[in-house]
Amino acid sequence: MTRKNASMEIRKILADYETDCLVEVVFAWLIDEKIPVAVKSHCLNILANLNIKHNWIKEELLQTMDFLVDKESIGFFAKVKQIRKQLSVRS
Repeated sequence: MTRKNASMEIRKILADYETDCLVEVVFAWLIDEKIPVAVKSHCLNILANLNIKHNWIKEELLQTMDFLVDKESIGFFAKVKQIRKQLSVRS
């Protein structure tokens, strides 16, 4: 739903939807040790994509990734690299 190639209908819904609560939940999942790394990977995508709507997400996400990168798997590290690149393109 948050991808840049989402349909125009989905984009409109997200633009009009109050996503603050969603962002809070996704950040909570990202730092929760009980959440599987695959879910955390999707959390990174969601937050990076919602950065367009909430410009404060970028800095918070970068700090959170710095904190988590040594605690998670190599696959998570690769995803972090991808998200950092995505965020730097949008700057």
